[in-house]
Amino acid sequence: MSQIQTQEPILPITTPVSAPNSSLDNCLNVCIPCSGCAFAFGLAIAYIANIVYSIMALVETSHKELQTICSGTNLWIYLLIILIVGFGNNKQVAKELAAKETSFCITIFIMTAQLGMLSWGTYELAQGGDCGDELTSNLIYTMVFINVVTSWVLIGVFMIYIIGVFVIFCRK
Repeated sequence: MSQIQTQEPILPITTPVSAPNSSLDNCLNVCIPCSGCAFAFGLAIAYIANIVYSIMALVETSHKELQTICSGTNLWIYLLIILIVGFGNNKQVAKELAAKETSFCITIFIMTAQLGMLSWGTYELAQGGDCGDELTSNLIYTMVFINVVTSWVLIGVFMIYIIGVFVIFCRK
């Protein structure tokens, strides 16, 4: 007696009918990470350009030359210090982000030091603006201005973020 094996009929593979929003979802799944990478790459390039132009400004004009333009200004010293301290802070922030437990005291110290440096930079800019166009057209003044304004904007965005998180947390 022969056994007849029955096979199930092979059905053609069909793709499921996609919802109208699936192409939007696919775009968001691709565009958001690509935009994030492009933004991070842009920030890295801007940071490197800032460092290069700051070094060029320090080499182009000496502290003594800046003193002859505007006596009492410490813009050259400020720019040099924020370059040096910036490297140290970025290294420390990277360590803190990599650590499983971040130290609240170190974070507060870094933020306080940054605010102190930023206040000093704001003071130097205000003092330097009184010296006329010869100082304000100098690359050192421009680089200090860029650094100070960018820092104040970043602090403002960070504070808005913290307040937003606090408001959302308090609503729950």
